[in-house]
Amino acid sequence: MGPSGAGKTSLLQILARQEVFGSVTGTTTRHCENFEVGFVSQQDIFEPFLTAKETMQLYAELMLPAHTTSEDREKKVASVLSELGLTQVADMFVGGNDFSGGSKTLSGGEKRRLSVGVTIVNDPQLIFLDEPTTGLDSGTAMEMTSILRVLTTKGCGIIISIHQPRYEIFKEFDQCFFLADGVLVASGHRLDLLNFYKVMFPNQPMRGERPALG
Repeated sequence: MGPSGAGKTSLLQILARQEVFGSVTGTTTRHCENFEVGFVSQQDIFEPFLTAKETMQLYAELMLPAHTTSEDREKKVASVLSELGLTQVADMFVGGNDFSGGSKTLSGGEKRRLSVGVTIVNDPQLIFLDEPTTGLDSGTAMEMTSILRVLTTKGCGIIISIHQPRYEIFKEFDQCFFLADGVLVASGHRLDLLNFYKVMFPNQPMRGERPALG
């Protein structure tokens, strides 16, 4: 957590071992060991003329083990769509800046959920999310946070970067790390940090405000 330019995205990319240089080899991952780590970037990068379901099917084809049957892939796609509340919009085009089909497309919040969906289709043990609530209204941001909390109850570790969350979102966090200018300036359990800052800044309201630094 921290202000813009604090180094949140860079830290996530390092932790997730994201390649920031090199070239595309064209090698698929279907014959590789199952991924244990997923990464959700700030931008939702999808083919606008595919539906939500078709997008999930594409990622399932690419990411699930090669021995996965068509029936099992379809079951997994349906399960993830249901888990993320996307079943009702499964046949809706993703849409985007290049979309001119005239049909109704996914909302920003639905695209964010789809980004999570294509990441969890192969059941990673750990997911990194780079500012998953950016650009979402308060209600949709809270829905996204709730979805991530549910994933943790299923044994999936969640590490996110976030700029300045509302208290309702902040209180869903466990461990927090505050960055400024690429330096770790504070860390600890959410409750411990809140108590610490209440002592340091007794006149500053905490509940209902934004306790992030910056």
